[in-house]
Amino acid sequence: MADRRWDADFVTASKLIKDGSLGRVVEFETHFDRHRPELNIKKAWKNKDIPGGGSIYDLGTHLIDQAVHLFGLPNEITGFITAQREINTENYEDSFTVLLHYDRLLVTAKSGVISPEENQLRFWIRGEKGSFKKVHRYIIFYFSSHIKEIDHCPSFSTTSTLRRTNYKPV
Repeated sequence: MADRRWDADFVTASKLIKDGSLGRVVEFETHFDRHRPELNIKKAWKNKDIPGGGSIYDLGTHLIDQAVHLFGLPNEITGFITAQREINTENYEDSFTVLLHYDRLLVTAKSGVISPEENQLRFWIRGEKGSFKKVHRYIIFYFSSHIKEIDHCPSFSTTSTLRRTNYKPV
């Protein structure tokens, strides 16, 4: 399960939370969304309505593990599991939203198969001092104080862009 803890974007998010760059985190969203409106005809376990099948067991376990790794066990959990595809002969539950409730922190773990966005959201973390937003194609960084250099960020690549700005509340 812990293999997704070493994803470059999660390592970066972890570092920003742990070093206090974002301040006290009040909301943490983690997503594995994609746009695949047709069911994959492969007869894999994750595409069948069987115990241990479905999106929550395939992708949800990783997203929930990352949240628990960062914040510990939640006080309460609310979950929604459904099928977004119109044609779904296998009754496969292909999408979910799980809310992990903490004291003054809400974590949302989400995966959907009907998401026709060009840039899919991966993380959106909101803190008292700043926020971190990561999509599959670029990274957006907002800080309320002066911007710090973030050379330690391993998830930057030639396909990633960093936007730094001073945030001034309205």
